[in-house]
Amino acid sequence: MTMATGAGWRCRLDQQCGGELAKENRSHQFVDTNENGQLDAGDTDITQYTWDHRNRLVKVEHRASYAAAVDRVIENAYDYANRWVRRRLDSDGDGHTDKRRVLAYDGNQIVLDFRRTGSGQVQAGDLEWRYLWGPAVDQILAEENVDNGTDETIQWNLTDHLNTVRDIAKYNSGSDMTTVVNHLIYDAFGRVTAETNSAVDSLFLFTGRAFDSQTELQNNLNRWYDPSVGR
Repeated sequence: MTMATGAGWRCRLDQQCGGELAKENRSHQFVDTNENGQLDAGDTDITQYTWDHRNRLVKVEHRASYAAAVDRVIENAYDYANRWVRRRLDSDGDGHTDKRRVLAYDGNQIVLDFRRTGSGQVQAGDLEWRYLWGPAVDQILAEENVDNGTDETIQWNLTDHLNTVRDIAKYNSGSDMTTVVNHLIYDAFGRVTAETNSAVDSLFLFTGRAFDSQTELQNNLNRWYDPSVGR
């Protein structure tokens, strides 16, 4: 159901009393506690999304309730081709950057993933992951964890016909065998509903696209996709 709420707002309510509001370059998701279709006192779990003039998601802010202060901020940056290239995380809303991330591309595929915790700009020594791709679009093959520029652990992404990662396999030098260390199950819209080992992480999940665990959104190059709502 969609209803007008005044001042240019539009609200969509689902069966779980959740709401979405949109105005100008901002949108909100929240739990509509009093079920009145408006973002107001009593509403909880509020996430505000801010978009730039090219309709790119540049900021995500979260607060626990309507009157609460912001407790988490994620800021994204993009290059001329709309590729997601930087992410800044303020994990407690105090205005200080706790984590930085820089992504380098070959065409439209992420090949290098730099991550830095704490202050300072990302440096070459902050390289944490390298990604290996096949010749097809979004055909992720492997992810190599890197420690200070040296080779470390490689995990192999086993995908289906949509390039969705179904299994992650690793080589065990002790047993001289490669085994599946995480099996993932998705719903029809790409939300992970079960996995055998959540400690084994992957940047690429549904259809081989990057999934940002901080915002729980999937980057589809020109659009961010929310698998929890299917759009």
